[in-house]
Amino acid sequence: MPRTFSLARLLLALTAIAIFCGLAVAFPVHTLLASIPASPIVICLTMLPFTRQPAGLFASTLVGALTAFTLPFLFPPMFDPLFDTAHARLPPSLGGGKTFLEGGLLAGFFCLSVLSAFGALLAGGAFLLVEHLLRPKITQPDAPTS
Repeated sequence: MPRTFSLARLLLALTAIAIFCGLAVAFPVHTLLASIPASPIVICLTMLPFTRQPAGLFASTLVGALTAFTLPFLFPPMFDPLFDTAHARLPPSLGGGKTFLEGGLLAGFFCLSVLSAFGALLAGGAFLLVEHLLRPKITQPDAPTS
């Protein structure tokens, strides 16, 4: 299967990105809520052409995304600097300067979205690496000698 450049795919991707950016400007909280599951799904779909076991890749990216999503709730002191930095950089109109529990939800959603995408990328990449390393080597039969 030749991999060729497709102008249609490029235009579809640009349109999707433009729609997502427009929604992010109009509805920041709702868009970030939607991006928490959307970013690992996009990462999984990006890695699917490179695997021979799509169900295993999907399961590993799902486990990685869920693990990274739940880590801040299991170990809050470890992730406080990340949330504090995100809160400090937001303008006050979007909940900046507040803690996650005081209503600075936008920065919290952003951090959870990035963490879930990072977890999916790590777990999916590890799955692809292990699959590549354990793939049986195909050897060519020796040419007959005459």
